[in-house]
Amino acid sequence: MADLEGTYGKSVDFVQINANKKLDAEQIWWVNQFKVAEIPNVALLSANGAEVKTELVSKFSSDALRADIKALSEGQALPFTMVDAFKGRKLELPK
Repeated sequence: MADLEGTYGKSVDFVQINANKKLDAEQIWWVNQFKVAEIPNVALLSANGAEVKTELVSKFSSDALRADIKALSEGQALPFTMVDAFKGRKLELPK
């Protein structure tokens, strides 16, 4: 993930949360929104952060993640999608 952030960090915001550690209020909000568990869980959001483009859960290839993040950084459609649990749902980001 650090490698991806180094490559795309200027055009894509990265937020990492370890759900096994003590969380602050904003982190708890993210965990609740995405039902984060102890398994790998990556949510890819629109540029304004209000729409979930896809959520990658459990095992997924690093190539798929890299391709999706590259597409996000370029404003393109994601080539790899998984969970559509948020279809049509807009997020209200914490203030």
